[in-house]
Amino acid sequence: MFGASGCSRGAPEVLAYSGPFTYAKVLVTVIVPGYDFIEYEINCDGDVATVDGTDKINANDACASLARGAVIGRLSEGQDNTRLCSQLNPEEGDLQVLGVVGEARINTFISRSDGCGQDDWDVLLDHIAVKVDELS
Repeated sequence: MFGASGCSRGAPEVLAYSGPFTYAKVLVTVIVPGYDFIEYEINCDGDVATVDGTDKINANDACASLARGAVIGRLSEGQDNTRLCSQLNPEEGDLQVLGVVGEARINTFISRSDGCGQDDWDVLLDHIAVKVDELS
């Protein structure tokens, strides 16, 4: 069943995890018209999890999320072009993620211009991406 965003990933996962974490160092840039530009870095290594540049992301949850196969796949391989994506409610906003997670090099761009981008941002990357309604 497709959600409001037009994709079928399901509800955000609740994480309660603290190390040891997969090694990760990623720089996240959030650009949404009408809001301040946000850039922050997530670092995960062993039992250490940190987020520098924002207080809107929980470091332990971000690092636990970065260890998930679906998250690593989306960040390293980009959007799955076989997904059907709704074009009904396009939103503005872009997310860029650069860095490394384990052995995977990350350089991806996520746009809220279609339902799949919105779903990736709000659900799959929910512990990594600042929520649009939390921007100021």
